[in-house]
Amino acid sequence: MAFKSPCALSPPILQLAKERRTCNRYKWTRPRSENRIKAFSHAERTQHERNGQQYASSRPRNLRVWNARSAGSVEAELSKGDAAPNASSDGVPDISSFLKGKTLLISGATGFLAKVLVEKILHEQPEVQRVYLLIQPTTSNTAEERLEQLMEAAVFNRLRDTHGDSYRAFMQSKLSAVSGTIAKDGLGLLSDVAQALQNEVDVVVHSAATTTFDESFDVAVNVNTLGATRVLSFAQQCRRCQLMVHVSTAYVNGLRIGPISERPFKLGDCIAQELRGDAAPSLDVNKMIRLAATLKDNPKAGGDDEAKMIGLRQAKKHGWQDTYVFTKAMGEMLVGEQRGSLPVAVVRPSIVESALREPVPGWIEGIRMVDPFLIAYGRGQMQGFVANKHTVCDVIPVDTVVNTILGVMPAQAGKDDMKIFQVGTSTTSPLTFGRMCDITSETFARAPMLDRNKAPIEVDPLLVLPNQLAFVWEHWRKYIMQPVALQVQQKALPKTVRRTDRARAVLLSKTWEQLAYLSKLYEPYTFYAAQFETTNTQKLFESLSEEDKQKFNFDLEAFDWTQYLMDVHVPGLKKYVLKGRSS
Repeated sequence: MAFKSPCALSPPILQLAKERRTCNRYKWTRPRSENRIKAFSHAERTQHERNGQQYASSRPRNLRVWNARSAGSVEAELSKGDAAPNASSDGVPDISSFLKGKTLLISGATGFLAKVLVEKILHEQPEVQRVYLLIQPTTSNTAEERLEQLMEAAVFNRLRDTHGDSYRAFMQSKLSAVSGTIAKDGLGLLSDVAQALQNEVDVVVHSAATTTFDESFDVAVNVNTLGATRVLSFAQQCRRCQLMVHVSTAYVNGLRIGPISERPFKLGDCIAQELRGDAAPSLDVNKMIRLAATLKDNPKAGGDDEAKMIGLRQAKKHGWQDTYVFTKAMGEMLVGEQRGSLPVAVVRPSIVESALREPVPGWIEGIRMVDPFLIAYGRGQMQGFVANKHTVCDVIPVDTVVNTILGVMPAQAGKDDMKIFQVGTSTTSPLTFGRMCDITSETFARAPMLDRNKAPIEVDPLLVLPNQLAFVWEHWRKYIMQPVALQVQQKALPKTVRRTDRARAVLLSKTWEQLAYLSKLYEPYTFYAAQFETTNTQKLFESLSEEDKQKFNFDLEAFDWTQYLMDVHVPGLKKYVLKGRSS
């Protein structure tokens, strides 16, 4: 899962980061010059509409084809052509061959995971027909302008090296911005834009989400629950669509205990009832949607804090740890209930962190789930965090998740079912919090961060603390006693208190407030009692051709956590997030 911390570490303290999700314009982005991103011309749309049947028949005959009228004709379609080259042991075309000539629509296109996905597609299969990126405009940038900015990102450096001076022309020939949002019915698209896409798209990848754990309930339901159904509805209207890949999170399994198999939700499944029986309340998804709509229609009723608390209460009441995973689980339920005969693959990653290998080892964007603690510890701001040292910290590199997403495409395209693929390491290559702390301590001992004077910041070994009381006790002298002592001094001897002392006291108080907030927020994950089975994912990997196993590696049993954390992840944080800064 692409966990995004609700707090972003900003020097010199942890600072809450809020992402605005406002937009007043939803329009199809057309090129304003020959150098702009290519979009459908009116003539192309008209031709596609007039010759839809001829256009559909022009597809490569050996690829799986699905539409609402011919879902049962896959085998007949496959039999028309020769077997795909470099096919897997199951006769499925290799991943690059499947992508050749395909048109994809990707939501959440400016997010961490989707950027790596787009880069991998263009790197491995430059003959992909086109990748449409659903991008929500901001108050200051159109969708097209955001795509222009996206193409400047460091994640695409490998493509820059490959294409040299023709890099920009190549990117413009493959990527198109679609101005819209999953928060609006019809994805906020104009009717002619929607119709044009529905004549083009072969695969839909839905990776957009709000990943803030304690998001306002109305926002989370609209984006994570209803957003999934809006993307599904659009995919069902794409007459060439062979598959919808729904990117979820392994933590939709909520407060389940022990090994958890890859099974889909049914509408109304309630984890609280699984754990406590009929004594627990039932889950009415439609009732939750109505509750969220009430909050949306009455935004001043209780304010944002009350909307957040309602989400957390409903999640815990029904057996989930927070609003994020609760609303994602309900989204999965509705997709399963409403998909009809559209093939759906649900990819459930665990905690998505920096790249293991591609596009470059350690590449990461933004602060992910475990990173606030790692950075705070390296800066000497935190001595330990609350966790069960035997609990598994289920981390998965982003490129492993991307390769899984690409692997399910040829395997599931055209199959009239909904299959779950969990992508995690808790059962195949577990990393406990105790082990993670040991590796982290060794990492910063060998390569410490530097203070403002470029001197190494010395840190004691990172502690695993059993509860919040121990967390307070371990940090009270620095964050609580010092500001209190200064307050006493301020009252007794005000002239002896310097301005810098007052500023430091404020800084310490804010840092403590945010550290304590994170510690409580993350506690359900640092004491998590479930482990994610990955049988479907492992079988899929084993079915790949040897070439695809090398090019699209998502082997879940081959992780060296010492090497990953020490030589890949922490250096990646320093380079790509902190950008060489330590304070």
